[in-house]
Amino acid sequence: MKKSLLTIFLLVFLAGCASTDIKSHVNPDLKGVTYKSILVDVKNTTFDYEDKLLADFCEELVSRKVRCFTKDALLPPIKEYTSAQRAKILGDHDIDGILIFDDLSGGGSSAYVRYDFYHVTLFDAMSGEKALLIKVKTVADGSPINMSDWVFIRSLIGNVMDEIDKSGLL
Repeated sequence: MKKSLLTIFLLVFLAGCASTDIKSHVNPDLKGVTYKSILVDVKNTTFDYEDKLLADFCEELVSRKVRCFTKDALLPPIKEYTSAQRAKILGDHDIDGILIFDDLSGGGSSAYVRYDFYHVTLFDAMSGEKALLIKVKTVADGSPINMSDWVFIRSLIGNVMDEIDKSGLL
């Protein structure tokens, strides 16, 4: 009995979970528009976190039959681009939406709590208008596994994708 309880406790402790609170706003002028090819960018975070977030988010988009490109793949940061050059590159790849994850907090943590705040904005590539703004707070507490990048990214992406799905923009 004691071994069973200890096993259950360890599984719960090591399972790794984070909670994400979301508030979103959909542009009423763009309701009914759907995006099938999205350029994704991440701002104000570390390189390894950015790479993980981009890879996992693109994987989620592709699983929903949406083409996904990272900004660095289409617009390498080593070059300067004019507005016309950027527009041509986006047009050549049929980009109709631009989604930006902006880490507002740079994250924070203590020995037992980690949190991040984001604005996730989907722009309409044709008009430049915001189609969707999602304000996100992700929190985890407890074990170091609960506070890992992987757990945070999975919670963030899962909740953001649910919110985008609810908006009807995909």
